[in-house]
Amino acid sequence: MDQWLKRPDAPALRTRLYEPEGAPRGSVLVTTGFSEHVGRYEHVCERWRAAGWLVAAWDLRGQGKSEGPRGYVTRFSEFIDDLFAYLDELQKDSRFRSLGTPIAFAHSMGALLTIHAALRDASRFRALALTSPYLGLALETPAWKLAAGRAISALVPRFSLPTNVSASILTHDAERARMIESDPLGIQRMTARLFTEVESAQAEALRRAGELRLPIAVRAAGDDQLVDVNVTRRFMSQVSSKDVNLFIAEGQFHELHQELGWEQHADAFAEQFARWNDASTPNS
Repeated sequence: MDQWLKRPDAPALRTRLYEPEGAPRGSVLVTTGFSEHVGRYEHVCERWRAAGWLVAAWDLRGQGKSEGPRGYVTRFSEFIDDLFAYLDELQKDSRFRSLGTPIAFAHSMGALLTIHAALRDASRFRALALTSPYLGLALETPAWKLAAGRAISALVPRFSLPTNVSASILTHDAERARMIESDPLGIQRMTARLFTEVESAQAEALRRAGELRLPIAVRAAGDDQLVDVNVTRRFMSQVSSKDVNLFIAEGQFHELHQELGWEQHADAFAEQFARWNDASTPNS
């Protein structure tokens, strides 16, 4: 069931909570990627709920059912402010609060903002579980579009250009690709300001990777045509945590949670969640 996080002078955010039948093993915070929403993660959240996890998920501002200009932020840090505001709201719920800090799961651009959230305040998370983190672009973007985006960002920040991302490069599952293409909540355009803010956030994440000391597990698509998996490898090699795990799903596309055999990724993460949750010193 949809719930809403409402704050003065900020867009209302659509959220969902998935409660297991028995006592939760721990909690997981799900942050979606660009052009996504919690509905696209229903099958994953339900699988983790059935495995005993209390799962909280939310739509980014300007995406899904959340309020705000579509595909736009004034500053990338607004996403991080929203994430912490949602965490604060969750901590008011005794069911969530009693479980301690959550494991942060995030995909693509959501993974990028989750990395930045951990850099701002690592104490808010037990560990990071990421898929296809958007740390570098694999798609060949025309030079004119790059130059135009950077120039226009300062002058007309809400000007947008088509992303030209076909669902056929996101998943091998034809049925799920059709679902993505026909999703009325999807976004087919990115604003100039979001484009340049993401660029800056990517550069900063790579520059500060060595500051990350939280346990981190990343599952990346070996045949990702949207995100540069080699940049992901470089980022992970620079992380300072004693608990770092990078798995490359060879031959798979960007949205591992929508891929054929997505259950294997969800179950592997659930097993990782259990290891982290059972560890005596989770924040290595």
